[in-house]
Amino acid sequence: MKKILSLLLCLVAFVATSKAQTVLWLDYCNGQYNTTQRAIAEAGEVEVAIHFTHDQLAKLAGNEVSQLSMAFPSTHPSAMTMWVRSDRDGENLREVQVASGIVSKWNTYTLDTPLPITGEEQDLWIGASFTQKYASNKFISMAGTTNAEGCYYRVDGKEWKSKASEDIGSLCIRMGVTGDNIPQHDMSLSRVSTAGLTYGIGDQVPFTARITNHGADDVVNPIVRCSVNGTVVTDVTLTETIKPNEFADVSFKVPTESVTAPGIVSFTFEALWADGVPDTHPENNTDGINVGLVVALHDLALTNVHPTARLIQLGTSLAVEGTIVNNNFVAVQNPQIAYSINGGTVTKKSISCKLSQGETFDFSLSIPTRSITEAGPVTVDLELLWRDGSEDVTPDDNKATVKAILTDSKPNRRMVCEEATGSWCGWCVRGIVGLHDMTEKYPEQFIGIAVHNGDEYAHNSYTSYLTGLGINGYPGSIINRQPGSVNPGFATLEATLKNMAPYAEVNVSCMADFSGSSYALRAEASPVIDIDNANYAVVFVITEDYLAGVQSNYYSGGAAGEMGGFEKLGDKVKVDYMDVARFVWPSGDHPETTAAAALPTVMQEGLTYTVQYNVPASSVTHKNIENLNCIAMIVDRATGEVVNAAKFEKRLEGINSVLAPKSKSNDVYNLAGQRISPATANGISIQSGKKVLR
Repeated sequence: MKKILSLLLCLVAFVATSKAQTVLWLDYCNGQYNTTQRAIAEAGEVEVAIHFTHDQLAKLAGNEVSQLSMAFPSTHPSAMTMWVRSDRDGENLREVQVASGIVSKWNTYTLDTPLPITGEEQDLWIGASFTQKYASNKFISMAGTTNAEGCYYRVDGKEWKSKASEDIGSLCIRMGVTGDNIPQHDMSLSRVSTAGLTYGIGDQVPFTARITNHGADDVVNPIVRCSVNGTVVTDVTLTETIKPNEFADVSFKVPTESVTAPGIVSFTFEALWADGVPDTHPENNTDGINVGLVVALHDLALTNVHPTARLIQLGTSLAVEGTIVNNNFVAVQNPQIAYSINGGTVTKKSISCKLSQGETFDFSLSIPTRSITEAGPVTVDLELLWRDGSEDVTPDDNKATVKAILTDSKPNRRMVCEEATGSWCGWCVRGIVGLHDMTEKYPEQFIGIAVHNGDEYAHNSYTSYLTGLGINGYPGSIINRQPGSVNPGFATLEATLKNMAPYAEVNVSCMADFSGSSYALRAEASPVIDIDNANYAVVFVITEDYLAGVQSNYYSGGAAGEMGGFEKLGDKVKVDYMDVARFVWPSGDHPETTAAAALPTVMQEGLTYTVQYNVPASSVTHKNIENLNCIAMIVDRATGEVVNAAKFEKRLEGINSVLAPKSKSNDVYNLAGQRISPATANGISIQSGKKVLR
C-alpha cells in the first residue's frame, strides 16, 4: 500500500515573491528530510535524481518549474549543482550552481529562468551533482515513502542504480512549481468512528469517516493513510468519486499487528489525493481516535466436517472436507488438524490459510488408511490446533469425528454420460465415437445417453433439462448430472471415469418389460451399508439403438485429425444412432423431487428397495421395440447428482459373443449380435471380430 501514490507532494508552502504565488512542491519524500546518513558509500562524482513522468506533468500544464530544493543529513558537500533534465543522461535544461552555504536541512534555490510545463513533456529529472571525497562522507538524506522513481544515483558516470529495494524512503529532492493553473484541491476528513469499544491485538479494526469536497476539482479515489501510535501501517484507496460541494461516508479497516501490548491505542488518519496534487488546506485532512486493544482470545471451530465418500477401497486415502471458523480477535495463520484412525497414532497436518475475525476457510484433507489391513468400519477423530500452541477458549468445537467403511470388494459405481447431440452438428461425430468407445472399453462402468436436438430424434424437454445443467455447445455432455458441460470425446470421458469415486453406497439393477400396452420399468436398490438419512430418488430413461440417420461430419478429409474412422468418410455419413433418448420419467426441471420416484429415508444393508413405473406404450416414441433399453439412475434429491445407475439391455449377451474374435468368416453383424447384409452395414459393425466403420 505504501507505493500506491505515484507522486507524493509536500504541504503547500507560501513564499514571499513579487506575485505572492503559491509554490507547489513535488517530491517523493513526503516533504520530510532525515538527518541520518543514507549511505552511498563510494568516493567520486555523485549524481542523484528523482523522476517525474508525462502523466504526472500533464496535470500541471500551464505552470512552470521555478525552484529546486534538496536536503542533506548531518554531513553535506561544500558545493553542488542542482539541475533539471528531460533525459537523465542528457544536458541540463536548467541548473543552479551552488558554491557555498549548504546546510543540513532544506536548501532551496530559485531558477534564474523558470522552465515552462507544457504537458507535452515525456519526462523530467530533478537532481544534483557533487563530489564525495571519501566513501565515509555519505552525503545522502532519504525520508518519507519509498518510491522507485525517487531513489536513483550513480558515481563517476557509471550505470544508474536505485536504492528503492532498501525501503528507506526517497531522496530528499523536490521541485517547486508556480503559476496560475495550479489544481484547486480542497477536501476534509471528519467524523472518524468505530462500532466497537475494544478490539483484539492483531485484528483488522473497522472505521467509518466522512470525506467532504470543498474545492473545484473532483475527488477521485482518495487515499486514507492510516497510522497506529504514530507509525504509518497502511494506505487504503477508496473507490469513491466526490463532486464539488458533496461528501461521501466511507469505511476502511486498519491492521493492528504492530501493537505489541494491550492498552489504549491512537489511530490517526490523513486523506490524500490519488493524483498526488496537494490539498489547499491540508490541516483539515487529518482526524483520529483512540481505541482500546485487548489481548485477543483464541477461538477456532470445526464445522461441517464429513468424508467425501463413506465407502472407500482398502489401502487408499479417506478424503475429508470441512470448514474452519475464526470466532475471535486473533488472526490465525496455517492452523493444524490432528487426526487419528481408530484411536491410533496422532498425525498433524498444516492447513494453509489466514483468517481474521469472523472469516471461514473450507479445507480438504487426505487421510491415508494404509495402516488398516482389514476391510471394515473406521473412525477418524480430528482436532483443530493453534500452530503456536495457544489454548483455545472453547476446545470442544475444535473436534470432529467422521466414519467410513473400508472395502476390498470390486468397485460398484457406474458413470452416466448424457450427451447433447444432433445430426446437423458436424463436430458431434466426436460424441458418437466417444460414447461408443467408452461403452466398448468400460461396459460395466459406463452408460451413455444420446439426447438429440434439432433432428428427427429430438427430445426437447430432455434437451432443456441438460441446458439448465450447463450445456452451452454441441457436442457437450453432463456427467452424473453434475452441473457443467464436459467434452464427450473418448479421452475426456475416460479421464473423468478414472477420477470418479469408484464406490457408491447403494447398488442398483434395472429391469424392463417392453410388451403389451404398458411398459413396466423396475429399479431395485440394494444398500451396501446402512443409510440412516437417505435422500434418493429413481429416474428412468428409455433409449433406442439402430436409428438410421444422416450425420454431418466435420472430420471428413482428416484435417481435424482422426476420429474413429469418420475422417475417411464424406461430409454426410449414413449412420445407425445408438443410445438415443426416447423417454424420461420423472421429467421436468427437477425430476428427482417427484415423490413417486423416492426411495425410503432409512435403508438397511442386505435389503432391497424397489421403485416401479408403468409407462403407456403410446408415450414412448420408437421405431423398433426390439432395440429399446432402460436405464435406472439413483439420484441424490438434495443435489440432483447421480450416485449410481444400471442399464437393462437384453442384447448385451449377444454383443459380447459377437465381439469375441472367434470367427474368421466374412459374416457381418450389427452391435446387437444380429447378422446383417454387408450392403446395409452403415455406421459401426462387426466383421471377423473387429469393429468396422462405414
